[in-house]
Amino acid sequence: MPDQTTKPDAKTFEFTLSTPIKYTNKDGTFSEASHLVLHSPARGQLKHSRKLRQFLTRSLMEVGKGFAVDVRGKDDAVVEDKAPKSTAKIGEKEISIAIYCQDASVDIFFDHFRRLMCSGSAKLDGLVDMHTGLYDRLTPDDEENLSYKYCAFFLMTSFQ
Repeated sequence: MPDQTTKPDAKTFEFTLSTPIKYTNKDGTFSEASHLVLHSPARGQLKHSRKLRQFLTRSLMEVGKGFAVDVRGKDDAVVEDKAPKSTAKIGEKEISIAIYCQDASVDIFFDHFRRLMCSGSAKLDGLVDMHTGLYDRLTPDDEENLSYKYCAFFLMTSFQ
């Protein structure tokens, strides 16, 4: 019988839960998942992944305005970008700042993230598809850290 676990590659990564999720298997036995295997968004998940990327891009643009400074007078104002160019990287820290600095509702972000995770992007221990009942068992810290890592790894890579 072939191995049913997902092999890590560029389209997947594993996330270790700080608090394992308990669930019932199809055969009625109980299990406890200690990690999730996460998959890059597929075509059917683009609605939610695009909404997340749009939310983050807008937020990061707002945050980035803090790096712009006026270097001339009002008549011939030129905006100079003071953000580092070659070393700038959008990682987990930047994503967490973007999520919480935006005036838009954080709930919108996490609603789309939940829908994405429950549509085939996450498997408990690489075997069991995440669904809303299991997702609701994530601790708030796990949910936040998972969203930061997922977005940095899959959604914001073209900005690296």
